[in-house]
Amino acid sequence: MSTYYVTTQVLENYSEDPKTPYWKYKFGRDFIVTINGREQDAIAAVMDIMSKEDKDSIANGYIVGVMFKEYVSHVEEVSPDFKTDFEIDQEEEGVVRHPATRVNTIEGVSIVLKAF
Repeated sequence: MSTYYVTTQVLENYSEDPKTPYWKYKFGRDFIVTINGREQDAIAAVMDIMSKEDKDSIANGYIVGVMFKEYVSHVEEVSPDFKTDFEIDQEEEGVVRHPATRVNTIEGVSIVLKAF
């Protein structure tokens, strides 16, 4: 099993006219992916999660990809007990309110873990 730290970047469209988009960098997310596979498999697991979120948003009436876009911006192999700098900073303040999303894959299916 390998563990990868995968980060995403979100772009937000500030234009009201879809013909002339004005994209700005916004927030991103951190994923810690434990997988029996390669870096590419960890990226694919995160993209599967984002794709499911897009489908859920579309089902709820949102127009996906017009105002926001999210993509994988960084990936690196890390130790299984890896914590992000943001998690470490929060620990120093006493409580981790915004942990990275931990993901395990079982037989190619991504399972998002809730616990930190």
